[in-house]
Formats: sequence, structure tokens, C-alpha cells
Amino acid sequence: MIENILKEAAAATPDPERALKNLSSFLEENPERGNELQEHIRSISLLFSHSQFLANYSNTHPEDLFAAISTIENAPEREAVAIALKREFDAISEAPQRTTLPLYMNVVRRFRLKEILKITLRDILKKADLVDIMFEMSCLADVITEGSLNIIRQYVSSIYGSPEDEKFSVIALGKLG
Repeated sequence: MIENILKEAAAATPDPERALKNLSSFLEENPERGNELQEHIRSISLLFSHSQFLANYSNTHPEDLFAAISTIENAPEREAVAIALKREFDAISEAPQRTTLPLYMNVVRRFRLKEILKITLRDILKKADLVDIMFEMSCLADVITEGSLNIIRQYVSSIYGSPEDEKFSVIALGKLG
């Protein structure tokens, strides 16, 4: 019965074969999430059809997938995203230093993936137009850059002391650069 539901949902996507493969993999890896999968089958099948990368991420982090689905109606505000990243940093009990810096960078990577998952779902499900999606991506990039810079500044200051002149530039080239 569940196979028919998966096939039907996959058939309504741009890449039915990929969607079905990813839906089946998700169910194999997360059998306890079967009811949630059925409840959000349309959203998940579309995501799994569009992005193999996010399908793989969702397989290993199903809690992030369902958290993202539950929040896609609301556009994330820059301040809320910044507060969420700070909360993740605050969960690490030690200050940034050589031994804990990898923990902070792992937080940044995981946070970025969770937020990209939300933004991608909002895009695929047409919860926002292209301009809004690009703005959300830009805000995410700003928040991550600022948060990472603060962590690195704390780390470097603990080694070398506070710099006399705190002027700093971040130059990046990329899709949004």
C-alpha cells in the first residue's frame, strides 16, 4: 500500500524516477517516520525530485526535514535567523579555541544546511517568489558570515589579544557575489 502512495506521489514530480528512489530510501532509513512521510508526501516528493543533495541530507537528518516543512509558511527574518545561529553557538559550552573551533564550524555547516532546506522547500512549493527566495539566501549568507566572523574574532583575540583597529573586509565571489 505504501509503495502505491510513493509511486503516485513520485509520478507528480518533474523527475519521478529520482523522487521514487529517494522516497523509498528515506522510508528504508527512517521507517518510524512513515506516517509523517505520508502526511507531507507531496512536499517531500517534490524536494526529493529536485535535489539529490537535500534528499541525502534529509535521509540522515529527518528531524530537520520535518522541522523545515512545519515552518515553510513563514518567511524567515534576518534577526530571527541570527538569533537561531547564536543559540546554536551558545549551546557549545567552551569559548572558541583551537580545540573547539571545529565544533563551531560544524554548527555553521549544519545550520546552513537546515536553512537551505527551508528556503528550498519555500521555493519549490511556491511559498515565495524568486526575489524573496534570493533575499532569504542573501540574509542567510550575511548571518553566517557575521556569525563566523565573530567566532573567528574571539578565537584570534584569545591568542593574540584584541586588535587595535578592528576594521575588516570580507570579499566573496559566488552566485550572490
